[in-house]
Amino acid sequence: MTEKKLKKAEQALEMEQAKSRLLMELTRHIGKGRALGMAEAFEAAYPGRTWSNRINDTRAVRRLITKLRRGDKKKGVKPIPICSSCCNIRPGYYIPVGQEFEEWLKKREEKHLDGLGLVTLLRRISLPDFLGQKALAMRGGERC
Repeated sequence: MTEKKLKKAEQALEMEQAKSRLLMELTRHIGKGRALGMAEAFEAAYPGRTWSNRINDTRAVRRLITKLRRGDKKKGVKPIPICSSCCNIRPGYYIPVGQEFEEWLKKREEKHLDGLGLVTLLRRISLPDFLGQKALAMRGGERC
């Protein structure tokens, strides 16, 4: 194995381990009132390192959160709903439960429908027609 491939494999392993450590810490932070702060998240994901650079260290944690939120179909890892709170009382990341989860899903739907609304305006097509076309394309053109 070349040095470049070896280094890439080590980075991938470190990323997976950091994701696992962060997920374990997030399971202790259920609900908005128990949000995990950015510094705590960084130190949980990367033990032995201290959160020193607000920009770069934040980027590393956000990258891990994004990977956890998306999951990995190839490995059979399901996406994890991770919310973020920017309130002054307890900012950070948490796993939603009950009504929080439903509100989070509703916000995600609205956000994406707003984006699709812009696409339909630019294409000059109605949103229901656009969604119907996408549904047909996902089925591969099969008729019901």
